[in-house]
Amino acid sequence: MTPNKRYGSYSPVCVRVTCPVDPPLHEKLLLIQQPRYRYSFKVPLPDGFFSTPPLSDNLRHEYIRQSQRSLVDFVAKTRLRGGPISWTFDHEHHGVTVYRGKDMHLPSGYRTVYLNVTEVQATLDEAASIMSAGADGRRDYCATYHNDQVVDLKNLYPLATPTPSHPHNSISIKWRAVTANNPLIKLRDMVFIEVYQAT
Repeated sequence: MTPNKRYGSYSPVCVRVTCPVDPPLHEKLLLIQQPRYRYSFKVPLPDGFFSTPPLSDNLRHEYIRQSQRSLVDFVAKTRLRGGPISWTFDHEHHGVTVYRGKDMHLPSGYRTVYLNVTEVQATLDEAASIMSAGADGRRDYCATYHNDQVVDLKNLYPLATPTPSHPHNSISIKWRAVTANNPLIKLRDMVFIEVYQAT
């Protein structure tokens, strides 16, 4: 949707949402915040690069609750009719219909948001599988489908992993490095919570 807010994909059968991780964990893990890595760092980072001390049960549950709130918020905001954002048709391009709206909860200057809608021919299991994090929770949608932008990814904290009864559901805290398209800063990195849920 909009920078520094929530991103996601949604279909009637499954939802994938990412949301920011609140400090202090975010500040400890972002490389761009550390002076020695501010302008560049080499990717891929080796396994074990990040120190990931165990999360307390309270913090782990808070991150799970935060991800679930983001999921509910995202699904509500992407509702074409009857949601908190009033969507209007913007344009259509190669089978993708683009709608424009205003999210009044965002800071001034970032309130215009876009919703892309398309139709994919697939079974319910195929659609859920495309969006899911895989059987071990380590697969990443953006690294798979936007690999020209995502240059490195680490799964830092698996908070909830897939189960036999919910094979497409997972919640993880991840670190991702992406191309910045900026001559001074070649890469940007982010720490976020990613939640996959099949409905």
